[in-house]
Amino acid sequence: MAYKLQIFCLMILIYIVVSFCWNNYKKTKSRHTIIFQWMLITGIVYLFLDMITVYTVNHLTTVNPILNRFLHRLFLLSIFTFLFLVFVYLCALCELDFSSKRMKACIFMPFFLSVIIATINIGSLEYIIGKSTNYSMGVSAYICYAIGFAYMLLGMGIFYKRRNYIASNKVKLLLLAFIVVIGTIVVQMIFPETLISSIAATAMLLVIFMNVENSVVAELDNIHEEMIYSFADIVESRDGSTGEHIKRTTVYVRLIAEQLRKKDRYANILTKDYIDCLTVSASMHDIGKIAIPDAILQKPGRLTDEEFDVMKQHTVKGAELIQNAFYSSNQMYCKMLYDIAMFHHEKWSGKGYPQGLQKNEIPLCARIMSVADVFDAVSQDRCYRKAMSLDEAFGIIEKGIGTDFDPEIAEAFISVRKQVETEYQKFVTREMKAESSPMTL
Repeated sequence: MAYKLQIFCLMILIYIVVSFCWNNYKKTKSRHTIIFQWMLITGIVYLFLDMITVYTVNHLTTVNPILNRFLHRLFLLSIFTFLFLVFVYLCALCELDFSSKRMKACIFMPFFLSVIIATINIGSLEYIIGKSTNYSMGVSAYICYAIGFAYMLLGMGIFYKRRNYIASNKVKLLLLAFIVVIGTIVVQMIFPETLISSIAATAMLLVIFMNVENSVVAELDNIHEEMIYSFADIVESRDGSTGEHIKRTTVYVRLIAEQLRKKDRYANILTKDYIDCLTVSASMHDIGKIAIPDAILQKPGRLTDEEFDVMKQHTVKGAELIQNAFYSSNQMYCKMLYDIAMFHHEKWSGKGYPQGLQKNEIPLCARIMSVADVFDAVSQDRCYRKAMSLDEAFGIIEKGIGTDFDPEIAEAFISVRKQVETEYQKFVTREMKAESSPMTL
């Protein structure tokens, strides 16, 4: 029975490996994706050793005892390593910062201690003759169970505390995978003859692959986002802006949101879903410009009061367009599209437009968008004026704290100035390369 179970699990892992390699070949990989690669490798090694040790423990009279203990040592090491990688993967997925020495010690120390203890006590491993199969028990095995149980419980604690860093549609399945792993460990501890530990590794890898690391699903999401960005590019190009304005503002919006999320006040609001929706919605903030006449939109000089009144209507027109023409089953996304288009020119003091909202009456997404939009607008050339320097652009944001902008949001933006300047320089370099590259037919 054990062999059949392990062979079935191994076939599933091979499918995951082939699919993962095929779809991720030559693609840029995130930190958690790189860890997942090592989980796959360790998982396959673990299943192979599981099958081999099942054979050796059931053929004690024909297998060399030294070889048997050596294989069991490797098997336990593979279990420790896999469970450790699962825990580290979860930390990376939850964007937990473990760069400090203290955090690294908390994460790595239990792993190294368990490996040392298990290795030292491998000689005390006992082989129990069961009704259906033999199995091994002893200090090393108990340590394996204990460390696995501890890592999974700690992982679930981190998962619960930082679940807002993971898309909501992924949370339930990941939680289910943890329950399966912990349940399998408990059953294996109580009924060691069952030899079902391979289920835990396979279930965890399968759920992570299908739910998080499946690039096919990610590509479908990217196609949707690219369509939104392309449509927004067309609209933006009418006032002399380029698609780079959209890309820059979405980068700035994400930087602001991620910085704000570190504060307790916004921790439960700025979830992974919220920030992802915000980033895509930000690209549509000026969609209403499609309804503004070119004579006003592209006017090189200062607008008259009458012309400015027409220009201000791009907020209302954009909100109406989104309300009438865009549909999504994601209510958060629809509302955010509307709020950003309608309210991104409102000011903290209440002197903005179109409704003169003030302070927290303005939706959070629009308050974030306002800072990013103004900064990018003043730091770039427009048909009616030259770009300001970065120092001047940051000065505009600082000067507007408490009048034009939400103080917390503006200060969060200023606090990530180094990252903003880095991203800004990337865009400048990219534009210079594009301008210097010869045109091809």
